[in-house]
Amino acid sequence: MNHSLPAALLLWGGLGCGLLAAECNLRLDLARAQNADSETAFKQLIDRAAHCPSMSALVLNETGEFYRTHARFSDAALFWNKALDRVQTLAPPEPALEAAILNNLGALDYMLGRYREAGPRLERSVALYRAAAGADPFGFSNALLNVAAVYRQQARYRDAESYYTECLRIRERILPASSPGLAAPLDGLARIYMVRGDLAKSEDFGRRALDVADHGAGENATELLASLNHLAMVLSARGMYAEAIDLATRAKVVAAESFAPVSRERADVENALAQIAKFRGDLEEAAMRSREAVRLYEKAVGPGHPLTLLARQNLASILGAEGNYKPARALLENALASLERTAGPDDPYGISTMRELAALELRQKRYRRASELYRRVFETDLRLLGASDPRIRFDLNDLGSAEFARRHIREAEDLFLRALGYADGADLRDAIVKSNLAQVYQAEKRYDAAAALYRDALGEFEQNGRSDDPRLGSILASYASLLRATGDYAQAEKLQARATALQVRGVLTRDGHIT
Repeated sequence: MNHSLPAALLLWGGLGCGLLAAECNLRLDLARAQNADSETAFKQLIDRAAHCPSMSALVLNETGEFYRTHARFSDAALFWNKALDRVQTLAPPEPALEAAILNNLGALDYMLGRYREAGPRLERSVALYRAAAGADPFGFSNALLNVAAVYRQQARYRDAESYYTECLRIRERILPASSPGLAAPLDGLARIYMVRGDLAKSEDFGRRALDVADHGAGENATELLASLNHLAMVLSARGMYAEAIDLATRAKVVAAESFAPVSRERADVENALAQIAKFRGDLEEAAMRSREAVRLYEKAVGPGHPLTLLARQNLASILGAEGNYKPARALLENALASLERTAGPDDPYGISTMRELAALELRQKRYRRASELYRRVFETDLRLLGASDPRIRFDLNDLGSAEFARRHIREAEDLFLRALGYADGADLRDAIVKSNLAQVYQAEKRYDAAAALYRDALGEFEQNGRSDDPRLGSILASYASLLRATGDYAQAEKLQARATALQVRGVLTRDGHIT
């Protein structure tokens, strides 16, 4: 995220400050300060560069980077804001330098979990880099990468995919084919495809990310660890447990060798191990790992950081799946109350916590309460995102599931049909909406229509290489019950056998609603 000195020398030539010799001396002293890693040297340079606005902005920016590397984030923000104030007074403007400073500020906001503040700064950084017309392509790719990460956290998956892809294209053009600098955009795309349900594509990009990250394992353990963790989770979701465990074990070794015992990275490993255990159906280990992840996140990034909140949600989901509803509900209700009090009712993490609480209520057959919560999520998303946002279809599916559980068949049908209006062939979750609508038609004894939807849903899982996906257990069981109702007992038993085999692995279903 910072500019190395060679890049800065290339970028900021001809600053127009008058005394070329003095400027060159400042640049040499900046290089010495960077190499010496000396706070005193940076402070002396700030005073000496005050007469030259462009050079002053550059020195302030590099001073902020010095403080960031020493985890003095308040000081880093202070100097980056000073650099931003200085660069915005320049005539003629220096868009690439302003973009670099904004990227640093936005990246710091992102790291601290302040996604709402990070987004506008990073978007402005991207716009300025575009205006700079290729002055610093790697810096531009960094800004694209950072804004994509923010969009991913905000569930703006299409936007995130677009920015990750643009970042990857730039880096493929300017970096060697095996450069570890390619790992981050590849890993980002792998995560997008996993969320969208395309595990085969996620695995492909995840393997590519790990391959290039391995080339720079000694330089950037963060990228290597991220690639290992994500690929392990993808393979677990695909039922490839042996390789997933090997990768997770390697991730744990990398984390132990490269990061402090209490760190975000060590928490990431425990979180990944918890998810792998959950996929395998080992809920006891999943809960143990998840608790450790929560503990580490709380100490490393703070109790209110989005990563900590998500880790608590994961723990609550596992506890609910174990049948430990009381502690699961306590976790979610406390988190929701805290978020609504501190961040307001529209906070994205508050909305996701409410969605998880609704799922817990549905699992406990508290259908009215589940419906109320899902409706609040839907109405909030609709107001904030608009009717055209693809996330609305998942809200409609969740609400439809709660209404179906309440035997409000017509309303459930309408909600599922509306959800299918957002269908995206690249997102496997549309197959889940189809299977839920099939249950409605089955309840209405519209067996032909139900059977067609079940077949479509199963076909989409098969086409995406997801024949062992845990969620198939519920679809197969529902289709088997339809076949029994229509007298096709032989085929029903075959499907039920497959469903049982999947469910024995610990498949989690929500009273007919498929998660």
